[in-house]
Amino acid sequence: FVDPSREEIVSDSDCRSLQQPIDSTELQLAIRRLKNGCVAGPDDIPAKQLTYGAYAIAQPLVELINQRFATGQYIRRGAGLRICLF
Repeated sequence: FVDPSREEIVSDSDCRSLQQPIDSTELQLAIRRLKNGCVAGPDDIPAKQLTYGAYAIAQPLVELINQRFATGQYIRRGAGLRICLF
């Protein structure tokens, strides 16, 4: 079944600018909603550790994310942040 009136889905690989930049409070709330006991990404950092450090990592991450959307360039490996989570 194909619905011709349905809007086409745009690929996530397409670069699009944000309507409004992400702010650190928004990212902190998103991090705090992660389920404990899960791993959020390929770095194997448990969600529980991310939630405890949300206030410390949110601003640097927001700057990287907003830069990515503004420039359309990928964030190079190692351009992130290093914070001791223990």
